Amino acid sequence: AIKGLVRAAQVAGRPDWVLAARRALQALHTALWVPESGAPGGHRLLATGLDGRGTPLAPLNAYLDDHAFLLDALLSLLQSDFRESELQWATQLAEALLGAFEDPAEGGFFFTRHDHEALIVRSLSGTDHALPSGNAVAALSLLRLGQLLGEPRYQQAAERTLLRFAAQAAQQPGAWSGLLRAALEQQHAPTLIVLRGTEAPAWRDALLTHCLPHTLVIALPEPEDGEASTLPEALDKPLPPPGQTQAWLCSAGECSPPVGSLAEVKEAVGLGGRSPTLH
Repeated sequence: AIKGLVRAAQVAGRPDWVLAARRALQALHTALWVPESGAPGGHRLLATGLDGRGTPLAPLNAYLDDHAFLLDALLSLLQSDFRESELQWATQLAEALLGAFEDPAEGGFFFTRHDHEALIVRSLSGTDHALPSGNAVAALSLLRLGQLLGEPRYQQAAERTLLRFAAQAAQQPGAWSGLLRAALEQQHAPTLIVLRGTEAPAWRDALLTHCLPHTLVIALPEPEDGEASTLPEALDKPLPPPGQTQAWLCSAGECSPPVGSLAEVKEAVGLGGRSPTLH
């Protein structure tokens, strides 16, 4: 729902829908993201919070799909309104996926946590049903977060997931479209567009109005005076001269020289013209 609100806001130009998505995200963070010493990511995600009348429900642990879809939603919101605190939460969720759900022997993610009560069968599935599978969403999200952070562990975990299910997906691809989408992104890294400067939000909005399924757009906010950067290296681009806006187009860790016009950026992502040379 959060991701749907964000995408609808991008297409329709409705910033109030982005605010609604953020309120929902903040409610989940407050009610369901519980600090826990020693837990992967430093917290535990719960599946239930309050019953609508303020009465706490039984603190059931969240499942794979809860973590994967929440991470996917965070990545969508970061593109509409980047906040470092939410990038940090995305990182913590990724650590929880790797530390509490991944099968370290064969790859892929179990539906339940490692510390879940003993089950007769502990499921680990990658086929899509009414929604994409948790493994598919986890793989795609980890690939994208790994690119934003320059963190190979996340991308390697996604690759192990793809290898786990590769033979089954080849036999019946129609049931594995989520994993196949992640496999496409693993083979051909998406374009990451980092925007900085006065018109960065306007450039971002102009780009995200279009359907760009193989592109990530991050508009970085203006830093406070004297504020030291805490951005990961992949996003930490220099500020352009006052009054100017610049874009860096990156893929697989390589970036173009800074681009100084929105028209050039649009050309680079297939909205007309050819792309600048990556180096």
